[in-house]
Amino acid sequence: MALEDFHHRVANSSLLSPKWKANTLRALWDEKLRNEARFNETAFVAPWFQERLRPFLSAVSTDMLRCLHNETLQCAQYQAIVKGLDVEFTKLSAPMQEEVFRSFQLPYLERVRSNGTACAEGPDSATWLTVNFWRFGRYAQYRDLAALNSEFSGLDVLGNLTVKQLAELSATGGALRTPADAQKVMAFVDTSTVTEYVDEFSRQVNVRLSREIQASLLQPVLALAQPILQKVDDAGFRLWVERRLPVLIPGLNSSLVPLLFGHLESRNVSAIRAVTSLLNSSIGEFSNATRESIFRAVLSVTSNVSLRDYAPNSSFVAFLRESFQGFEDFLTLRDVESLIPAPDLRKVVNTIPPEALADLLSRKGFLNQDSFLTAVLQNYQRNGAFMDSGNQKGVLGSLPNVTKEALLAGVWPTVMTSSNNTELDLWLGARLAHYFMFLNGDMLNTSETLNASCATFRKIISKLNNDSEVFQGREEELYYSIKAYLAATKEKPRCYNATDPETSDWLVTYLGNFIRYSSARDMRSLTNRSAATFQDLAFNPDNLELVSKTRIRKDLAEMYAAALFAEDAEFSLGSLPDQLLCFARHSTLISALSPADALSLIARVNRHCGAPKPSASDRQLATMLVAQVKTLNGQTLVALGQQAVGLTVGQISSLPGHDLVDPEVLASLGHVLGWSRGQAQALVNKLLRSNFTLDTLEKFERLGTLAQGLPSSTFEKISAELAIGLAKNPTFLATLRQGPEHVKKVFVGKVLSNSSSFSDILNYVPDDLVDQVPNSLLALRGSTPDLGKINEKHWSPQQAAVFFGDVLARVDNYTQLSPFVLQGFQCSAASELTPGRLSSLAKAVKVKEAVLNNEQLSCLAKLLTRSSWAVENLTQYSPDVLLFFPLGKVDAPSCRRFYSLASRGNLSLLANGSAQRTALLGGALSCFGVGNASLLGAQQLRELGAFVCDLDAATIEDSAPGILENLKLCPDLTGAQRAALNTRLSSGRTPYGPPASWDEATLEGLGPLAFYIDSTTWASINQEERTAFFKSVAGGYDSQSAAQRERTAAFLKSVGSKPASSRRTKRAVEPCRSTSITADTLEDPLFIVQYDSAQQFDACLSNEVLKANLASLLEQPLPNDYLAVIRRKLDEIYPGGIPEDQLKVLGFLSRQYSVDAIGRWNVTSSDTLAALLNPDNGPWEQPQLVRLVGRYMELGGTLAGPVLAMLGGKYLCFLDEDQLKQISPEAMRDAGKLDISSCSQGKKDLLYGKAHTAFAGQEGTRAYYPLIQPYLGGAPVEDLKKLTGSEIAMDINTFTNLKPEELQKLSVQDVRSLLGVNLPDLKEVENRPSVALWIRSHFQSELDTLGIGLTGGMTTASSTPTSGTISGSPTAGSPAIPVTGSSISSTNTMATSINPFHGVPVVGTGTMATSSSATPVSTTTTGLASITPTAAPDSYSTPDFQSTTVAKDRPTFADATSTTVPAIVRVPKAAFPTNVTGTPFGVTATSEDAVTERRNSTASEEATADSTTASATNTAVPTTTEDSTIAAPTDFIATSASIVATSEDAVSGTPAPSTLVKNTTTSREATADSNTTTSANSTAVPVTTEDSALAAPTSFVTASSSVTATSNDMASRALATAIETNTPTSVDTTDASGITTTERGALPPPSTDMTAITATNLPTLTVGTNHTFNASDAATTPTMLSMTATSSKGPPVPPKPMPNATAPVSISTTTKTTHKTPPASSKSTVRVPETSHKAAAPPRPVRTTPLAATRRTTSRPVPKTRPPSYPTPNGYINVRPLSVQLDAAVLLGYRAWPTPKRPIFVLAQTRPMSHRKELCRRSLREPVLELELHA
Repeated sequence: MALEDFHHRVANSSLLSPKWKANTLRALWDEKLRNEARFNETAFVAPWFQERLRPFLSAVSTDMLRCLHNETLQCAQYQAIVKGLDVEFTKLSAPMQEEVFRSFQLPYLERVRSNGTACAEGPDSATWLTVNFWRFGRYAQYRDLAALNSEFSGLDVLGNLTVKQLAELSATGGALRTPADAQKVMAFVDTSTVTEYVDEFSRQVNVRLSREIQASLLQPVLALAQPILQKVDDAGFRLWVERRLPVLIPGLNSSLVPLLFGHLESRNVSAIRAVTSLLNSSIGEFSNATRESIFRAVLSVTSNVSLRDYAPNSSFVAFLRESFQGFEDFLTLRDVESLIPAPDLRKVVNTIPPEALADLLSRKGFLNQDSFLTAVLQNYQRNGAFMDSGNQKGVLGSLPNVTKEALLAGVWPTVMTSSNNTELDLWLGARLAHYFMFLNGDMLNTSETLNASCATFRKIISKLNNDSEVFQGREEELYYSIKAYLAATKEKPRCYNATDPETSDWLVTYLGNFIRYSSARDMRSLTNRSAATFQDLAFNPDNLELVSKTRIRKDLAEMYAAALFAEDAEFSLGSLPDQLLCFARHSTLISALSPADALSLIARVNRHCGAPKPSASDRQLATMLVAQVKTLNGQTLVALGQQAVGLTVGQISSLPGHDLVDPEVLASLGHVLGWSRGQAQALVNKLLRSNFTLDTLEKFERLGTLAQGLPSSTFEKISAELAIGLAKNPTFLATLRQGPEHVKKVFVGKVLSNSSSFSDILNYVPDDLVDQVPNSLLALRGSTPDLGKINEKHWSPQQAAVFFGDVLARVDNYTQLSPFVLQGFQCSAASELTPGRLSSLAKAVKVKEAVLNNEQLSCLAKLLTRSSWAVENLTQYSPDVLLFFPLGKVDAPSCRRFYSLASRGNLSLLANGSAQRTALLGGALSCFGVGNASLLGAQQLRELGAFVCDLDAATIEDSAPGILENLKLCPDLTGAQRAALNTRLSSGRTPYGPPASWDEATLEGLGPLAFYIDSTTWASINQEERTAFFKSVAGGYDSQSAAQRERTAAFLKSVGSKPASSRRTKRAVEPCRSTSITADTLEDPLFIVQYDSAQQFDACLSNEVLKANLASLLEQPLPNDYLAVIRRKLDEIYPGGIPEDQLKVLGFLSRQYSVDAIGRWNVTSSDTLAALLNPDNGPWEQPQLVRLVGRYMELGGTLAGPVLAMLGGKYLCFLDEDQLKQISPEAMRDAGKLDISSCSQGKKDLLYGKAHTAFAGQEGTRAYYPLIQPYLGGAPVEDLKKLTGSEIAMDINTFTNLKPEELQKLSVQDVRSLLGVNLPDLKEVENRPSVALWIRSHFQSELDTLGIGLTGGMTTASSTPTSGTISGSPTAGSPAIPVTGSSISSTNTMATSINPFHGVPVVGTGTMATSSSATPVSTTTTGLASITPTAAPDSYSTPDFQSTTVAKDRPTFADATSTTVPAIVRVPKAAFPTNVTGTPFGVTATSEDAVTERRNSTASEEATADSTTASATNTAVPTTTEDSTIAAPTDFIATSASIVATSEDAVSGTPAPSTLVKNTTTSREATADSNTTTSANSTAVPVTTEDSALAAPTSFVTASSSVTATSNDMASRALATAIETNTPTSVDTTDASGITTTERGALPPPSTDMTAITATNLPTLTVGTNHTFNASDAATTPTMLSMTATSSKGPPVPPKPMPNATAPVSISTTTKTTHKTPPASSKSTVRVPETSHKAAAPPRPVRTTPLAATRRTTSRPVPKTRPPSYPTPNGYINVRPLSVQLDAAVLLGYRAWPTPKRPIFVLAQTRPMSHRKELCRRSLREPVLELELHA
């Protein structure tokens, strides 16, 4: 009890002295427990060891522990003792803790173990371990635990095991059965214990674990060890590698390799080698994949440490062996490349002995990097020994071919630098026996090859020629490398010495068989363009033999032959190689051949000189040879074979007809290729005249290539079945395609003559002839045709438009449609698509490269941009579409992409100077940040693309050289741009260098820019090269399109012939300095160079040659002075007129004939007319064309559909109305689309009626609008309204060309329906006359519903328009636009705002009625609505310039009740047409009183209307003075206006004649008689005095008008329009319907001495009144708003006459007093000379300077703006706003040219006369129209 009490009292036994505890415990043990017999009783043992002895147990001794396990001690008592000891466990020292286990626990349990288990009552290992060991179990080894308990499982007590025990468990065989068991064990190991674990594991012996278990243990060990391995030094790292890891390494797999090599890059080489050695020791344990992973890891760390451990002088092969040890088998050449730094390659590879290198390279799988193999061998210095060793071992022969090629490339530099011939022979012999066949162009292009000696290269060429069969397919590649060697030196030919005969076989030695790939261009370059050098080479027998055996290119053969004949023109034709015979045209021996020899030579030529398309040289030789055959009959024609192409038209005409009919002859001629159209037509005509009937398919087939000469009448005579058969014959069709378009159209018409359904068209009409089918036949009409067949046809855009909508509705995938179908895009059909489908259609247009016109593209762009994501998909659309995108849709983030793409579009689709084109350029410059558009860098040029075309000439000269690539995109260049281009080219500051260095390839590389080269630049080019280029251009002339031929012809004429000399009064006789022109010289493409002046041409051309070869001659691009020579000679040859056959070949020459000469032509067939109308030969003038068609019709021709198609819309408009009336609706239906926009309105009306009838059957279908659209300019409003329901989406050009008076009848909704998606375009053309009038005739509220910003509509109901009409017919060149008068009602407060750029005020006449009381004035005016202008371009948006003034004075009335005042109306801003219609106003007065009209002037001057019984109190009313100095640059049409005045008093009278009075200082009266009585209080109407000085370079057409006044007390005066000109003028009185004009010569060119007026900051021009008029206001003059011409009080000073003009004469008549009423029909007509339209000059800018009142100029800079250009029949009128301050007067002006005097058109506020005189003096040289506002 005492010990128990002590135990409870001692809280901490550690406070007791260890010695005392030991002594006490020993005493207690010895005295109390040693001999105790109750140790087998738990009740005894537990209290003692768990309580009583507890304070002293920490001092237990070993002896005591050994004594405890006595024989009587049972497991329960044992466990009680262990538990008691465990309580004091922490107070025991570590050795004593272990001693407890060693001395007590283990011996006891081993003693009591029975059946392999000690003290275990169950399978629970955890309980067993606890109760038997408690914490002392940590000192047990795992095998002890397992031995003491056979059922013990360490996996169940992992948490109770120590790290060592875990390691022991891991190493115990069978303890870990699965990788999962290993993972459970390793879960109790961390970084802090992993070292202990590995060390213990390493101490275990005889460990036998599976690889899976090893890998499962190794992975966490390596992962946990990573932090340790990173920190330890190299010694510590090696400890891990050499001591700790080996036992686990066999478990390494490919996934664990990275963990092992994770940080080796930072270790030294010894550490890397240690790891490699460790792994190598277990290499047999690893799988192949693991070994390869180990190799890659070793390679990686070795590559990263580079060659740090590599001894520079040691063998690199040994280094590899040490580095990779047993893993070296995985090493490849690519791996070696990663090990060797590029700079060290040469040093490293040369440490390898040749034998070792051969062994290394021969290792299986080693060579896997051919490029590095080449590099290794190129750096290896013992390639000879290496190749010898390799060849001896036979290890290199089995290499793949690509590797052999790489090997050859590696040793090739060594070959080319061989020091002696023996070594070179060895290389070219045995060493490269298996490799030389792999020689390629790249090897020959190496610097070693290019610098090789001539002897070395000669041997290479010899070897290549000897082994030529192995180089098949690569010869051309090798040739270009050979050429590079020969061209690599300045001295050319390289390796050639003219003084050394041994080098004269240069062609054989340095080209050999490879000469077959050489061109004439190459040869010129290789021989330094020396004709003499090549001639020497050509004559060498070896070279000549080479050419005899080797087929060379035609151009080189021609050059070779020319060289031979240039050296010896009589070179034997028998010795000439066969292929050179084809170019024997320079031989003089040909002309001496006998007919038999000629035929023999012809046979030889036919055998060796066949060509798919004979060249000019071929034709020339054929002509020479055939000329030697004097007798042409059936036999000789057959013998001629292909050379029959040399028959001249003269020879053909002399052929016997019966010979041609012979089947053998015809078959022979039918196989000849290259017939000209003239030859074919001559032969066919000869054949047909010989009674040869073409009525079977076999006969047509026999014609062969002659079919192109068939006349259209042949097809008109055959049956439709035969035509269908011919349409299926490929041979016949191939020839027919070369025939005239007219003939093809007739043929297609015959094919469809029996049945013309859409299905028939698809089945019977050939794909590439379908464009000849009339458009009207292509309506689907509900049928569903074969889409595949539709896509195969080559439709024209106009044809595809007819069925596009129907096809589109039947297709889901638009990429199925061909480009020929897509180019028929119709806006109306596309408008119906959803955004997604529309986008798909746009993509298809791009993918299929369908070509759309500007109207189609504009519509497509509008439709696309309806969707917000359109800009996000820019790359999906064609660049052409982007050109028409509304630029407001392009935001800043996408602008660079947009403009870069759009710059690739076809800029010619947009008119030069148009608003869109200008905006594109401005937007692109802004987007790309271009500050200086004259100095563009390379990047800017790439971005701007074609937009550069619109920049000025300075850009070309100053920008980066790449600008030439931009210019190649330009549709055309201006004169200034061309000059700048030539300056740039001549400077040499281009990628092409100076012109002197150019060759033919350079000129071709210039592309279209070559055609802008001027004569100066041309002369700088080497003559041989420019001749070759000229020849190539001339050779392709015949096959070019019309546009290309026009440009080519201009180029050939400019550089090929001398400028035409000045005319001589007498033609000088000049001898022919060249050879006389013959049939064969006409075939020479250098013809125009040989005869480079018209004089030489004339002297060398005989009439006989001309007659026989007219067609060939006219195929040359001859200048006009040459054509004049031909024309003169033809007049000599055919004094009675040119035969019809010759008319067909006149070509360009036909345009040189006068109307009278054309009237004598024998144009009896449509074929002849078609040939003459060929647009490729240039345009016809209207008088010529009218006479030509008239002559054709006189001789029985009719204007059938094919003829109309030939004429086209433009020429159709040239014809007279009488000729047009003869056109039938059927002909219109078959004619195709005719653009009649240039026709006069009358012709449009006539043609529309016929077209409407022709297409009436299609009305209501999708096809109707595309068919009728070209003719809508003559459609009545009823027909237009029918179209509004069809959603046609009319383009704006068609809309603006509608008949003006019908356009005015369209409602706002009608216009909306017609335009559809194109409605926004209406805003762009709002200033065009017809559109402006339409706008003014509708309420602004209606216009606002359109939502496009139209302004200018009516604002009140009182502004109801009245109709106006035109009497008289304007010219076709300037269609008259009917205008609408306006009626204006205003109160006493009146304001009129006048914008001179929206409308020019025109003087009218009105009536202002006032009452005697102070009531507001009600004014009603009716006057001219407009002066008809021509249409302004869409792009011009005119700024508002306005001026303000207020009237201050009022005229005086004397008891007046009615007053006539001038009316102000506005004319839309526009350019004015060139015809002016002056309107004489007839005034009818009905009154009972006499009326007196007074005119104020300097002296008394009255116009009086007399009466038989005139009453008193007549009052004269003051008048307004007009000085109308008019300079009208355009055509004015003044229309009728009705003026009505009313009053309270009855006035009656009769019409008075209209007279014109010129102001003078004498009294003159114009009296209107009346037979009626006028009551008192009558008032004289204010009269306008007109001083009309007119300088109008125009034509004037009068139109009658009537002015009627009805009043009880009112005078009616006769009104007239007075016009004064600088030319004689007459006044006639004619019938109202008569129109009288006179001719006047053209005025001189524009003056360059001008005073300009510039407009700036103009205020609003407003006229206002605010007065109340009373009967007593006798002293007051009412405010009259009028536009008049200013005048002085005295007689006007006539302007100074213009140069070459007659003195100015005023239009004047003296008013006569009469008492008789003149006939009501009598009118006054002003006759004004008409200026010829030919006087118009092209538009050009005018420098403007400010004009001040003091005549001093200011320093204000003038903006460099180009005025807008408006088209007129005579050219263009450029309009710019002008203004100037003249003593506070505001001037607003138009400047317009090209009229001869460039008049200023001015609107001015009235100011003192001194200022107006100043203006007149300043503008004395420039006619001025000053419209003045009087106050």
